[in-house]
Amino acid sequence: MSFYLAIDTSGPQTFVSIGSSKVGFVSVSNPSRSEETGFTEDLPCIIQDILSSSSKKWSDISALVIGSGPGSFTGLRVGLSYLKGIAYGLSIPIYQIPSLMGFAAEFKNEAKYIISISNAQREELFVSIFHIVENRFVPKSVTEIVPILRIESWVQGQIKDCSLDQLKYVGFAEEEITGIQIALPSKVTESLICLAEQGSLETFDFNKIAQLEPIYLRKVNARTIAERAS
Repeated sequence: MSFYLAIDTSGPQTFVSIGSSKVGFVSVSNPSRSEETGFTEDLPCIIQDILSSSSKKWSDISALVIGSGPGSFTGLRVGLSYLKGIAYGLSIPIYQIPSLMGFAAEFKNEAKYIISISNAQREELFVSIFHIVENRFVPKSVTEIVPILRIESWVQGQIKDCSLDQLKYVGFAEEEITGIQIALPSKVTESLICLAEQGSLETFDFNKIAQLEPIYLRKVNARTIAERAS
């Protein structure tokens, strides 16, 4: 029996699940990450708790799944680094799936087009549009950074001749967006596992794990000591 361990640390909540679509899931979401301990201490504790509550051992895990962003730079780096360590230790693969696809998957039966968003700071959003065709996700657009005030016009430019009842906005924004109702995902990592089970997604085995990087879109602002001195 194959069991997956999935995490997503791209947004305001940490999502963790263990299980499979055949046997079910044990899941945890932490909506208020500790500002004092942060990811580095919270994430291992969350994963250890979920292993205990699911009566699973590390040896029961056959594959890992990561929500690879875009999103929080720190969250993505810490989450991926921790999962890489597990993958190396257990010699198991990692499935890389965009977090925005994981957000959308939970709502695939509720609209023809899913507009998946996450907070990009600076009054901007990371946005992807998915077209649901015969229960499959067909990306309608590449993931872009869109100003919050332009989100509706941007979506209209991507999707032609579509009524409002065929659209559904999902994900996490820093604040409410006037005129738009955003459904909050609650089963992110369960959805990621289901997507991994379907195959045809990028997989990093033991020899390729070092190549795995999060989806950033925006360049990192941090500079080296030498760059700051110049």
